Amino acid sequence: MKTLFILFLCTSVYSFAQPEKQDVKFKRFAIGVNASPDFNYRTLHNIEKKPEQDWNKHKDQMNQMFAPRLGFSAGGHVLYYLTRDMYIETGAQYSFKGYQRRPALGVMFMGGNPEPAFKGDMKDHYNFNFLDVPLTMNYVILKDKRLQLVASIGLVWNHMRHSSIKHFNRETVNNQFVPVLIFHTPYRDNTFSGTVGFGIQYQVNDWVFLRAVPTFRHSFIPIETNLAESAYYWNAGLNVSCSFKLF
Repeated sequence: MKTLFILFLCTSVYSFAQPEKQDVKFKRFAIGVNASPDFNYRTLHNIEKKPEQDWNKHKDQMNQMFAPRLGFSAGGHVLYYLTRDMYIETGAQYSFKGYQRRPALGVMFMGGNPEPAFKGDMKDHYNFNFLDVPLTMNYVILKDKRLQLVASIGLVWNHMRHSSIKHFNRETVNNQFVPVLIFHTPYRDNTFSGTVGFGIQYQVNDWVFLRAVPTFRHSFIPIETNLAESAYYWNAGLNVSCSFKLF
């Protein structure tokens, strides 16, 4: 027993005398990749200042004609840590966005021809291809050893690379919608959107961490303006990313 006590005492003194493990050097820079499935649509604003009753009726009719669409975004990012719990994020990503006109019976004339070019059940897909450059501030609100809650807010520059409207007609043979025509339509080239997000961050090790952050973006500038209304774009998605700390 005496031998065990001396051994325990020596082990305790040795353990107490060892220096505490130092924290890993604070790394301020990180890079990574991210991707997000997105739910896309637009909101209409009354720029002609129609009476509220007339405008609400018009807006309801337009919203019955159109519907949201699924899209996606993917790209890379760079992070700079101001503190261990606060970092700035920027980068570049490709995003595919749009909405659609619901299927409906119709007739389409083209080139002054009195005969309809297309008729029957038809629909349209509005396609927008963007280069997005976000700048966000991210805050770690709550954290455990590996799991953290993260909130973000920022601004996104949206540069439209390409836009088109794809027209579909329903075939009578197999009852399927097939694309028959593509319109290349002009929209505003550059817009800005606000973005907010709240999600989780998981620290895999000292170098790698993963994030899953539901986000919402809404444009400050309309992508489309006509005589009666402006269309402001918005989307909601789940941004999933993998980041690598550098130095």
